[in-house]
Amino acid sequence: MALGVLQPDLVNVAGVAPILIRLADGTVESIAGLGHWPMSLPPDLFMREHGGRMPEGILRTVVPAAPDAWITALERHGTMSFPDIAAFAIRYAAEGFQTNSLLAHTIAAHRDEYARWPQNAAIYLPGGAPPAVGSLFVQSDLARTLTYMADEARRADAAGGRMAGLAAARDAFYKGDIAREIVAFQQREGGYLSREDRRISAPASSRWCAAAGAGTRSSPAARGARGRR
Repeated sequence: MALGVLQPDLVNVAGVAPILIRLADGTVESIAGLGHWPMSLPPDLFMREHGGRMPEGILRTVVPAAPDAWITALERHGTMSFPDIAAFAIRYAAEGFQTNSLLAHTIAAHRDEYARWPQNAAIYLPGGAPPAVGSLFVQSDLARTLTYMADEARRADAAGGRMAGLAAARDAFYKGDIAREIVAFQQREGGYLSREDRRISAPASSRWCAAAGAGTRSSPAARGARGRR
C-alpha cells in the first residue's frame, strides 16, 4: 500500500496488486489482484470505435483490485488491523515525502500526458511543472481516501474485532463514499464503471506446493478464469 503512495506513477492504490505468499510449509499462494473490465463495457468497443487500439483516458479503467487483494491477504494470513497497515501510507500521502529521482524522471518524461487531465496535473504537476528531486510530494486526496477506510475499519474493529474491521475497510472502498465518487467521476467522463462492478471485485486465487511444483489447488473463480481463456 505504501508503494502506491511512494511510487504512484508506477503503482496505484486503486490499481492492481498481484500477490505471492510463501507459507512456512512451502505452500505458495497467489492472489490474482487483477481487476475485471466493467460489466457494461461493450465487448466490441475498442474494435468498433478505436481500430482495435486501447485509447488513453477513462476507457482503460478496470475494477480497482488492489484494496481487495491486500485485505484478502490480511484476512487469510495477517495479524494486524487495517489502520495499522495503512498508517505509513496515510502519513506519506498527507504529509508528503521527498521526491526521489525515479519519480521525478518518470513524471517529467510523461509531462504532456499528465497535463492533458486537470485531475492528474493537480497531483503530478504541482505549480504546473514536474516535481524536482528532493521536493515535497503530497497527495491529500489519497490521504483522505485511506483515512476514511481506516476510520471505518477502526469503528468496526472496536465493535466486532479485526476481521470485522477488515470487512469494513473493504466496504468503505467498494460500497461507500469512495465507490460513489469513483462512479460519479466515471459517468462524468464517459466511463463504464458502475456500482454493480463491485460484485466481481473479489480476486481469484490459487495454491500450489513449491517443493513439488505441481498439484495446484485453485479457487472456483480461478478455475473459471482459466476455463474462459
